[in-house]
Amino acid sequence: RMLGQILEWLYLFMSKLGIENVGICMILFTFIVNLLMFPLVLKQQKFAKMSSIMNPEIMAIQQKYKNKKVQASQQKMSMETQAVYQKYGVSPASGCLPMLITMPILFALYRVIYNIPAYVTPIYNMYTNVAESVRKLGISVSDLTNSKTYVIQNAVSAKSSALNYYIDVLGQFNQDAWDSLANTCNSKGFSSIADMVSDVGSQAFHINSFLGLNISDLPVV
Repeated sequence: RMLGQILEWLYLFMSKLGIENVGICMILFTFIVNLLMFPLVLKQQKFAKMSSIMNPEIMAIQQKYKNKKVQASQQKMSMETQAVYQKYGVSPASGCLPMLITMPILFALYRVIYNIPAYVTPIYNMYTNVAESVRKLGISVSDLTNSKTYVIQNAVSAKSSALNYYIDVLGQFNQDAWDSLANTCNSKGFSSIADMVSDVGSQAFHINSFLGLNISDLPVV
């Protein structure tokens, strides 16, 4: 949620400058997150560099006690190894700790980028009216699309009519999916809803277009 809040602030700031583009926001967002993680990365790199210097000494100690399995010898090996770490001012946990902190951040970053409407209020609101109208028509979440992305699979498996699930799915629509939904609404005799779907689809295309590509489209070979 903290990363989602950062992305939302960034989107609102860019919107005030007249730039409503998810692709640009994601690039800036990635720079900001990398900047926040830089102290951890620097610490990990420092440990890796020191490890390359310490390893010959540590390996020599391990070789020295290689065939000595008694407890006293193992304790001496541990003490000598610890002395090497102290000599270079490094903790044995220094290499693991930054990674343990970084990994959850990366997983959270992936989750935010994968389901932007859930974290960016203006984008969420853009889909709200369409989601409410489609739900009133009796179109279920599973009826909306055949896509099998992680977000959509969760929405379908929930078997819920909650508005958030509709928005989760709509947030991953490409242009073909918007056109298909508009045609479905027209076929049911709801031309006004079809027009609203087309309008929101155009807005979604606008904010998702980056360098001539629609980032909601699946890449093809």
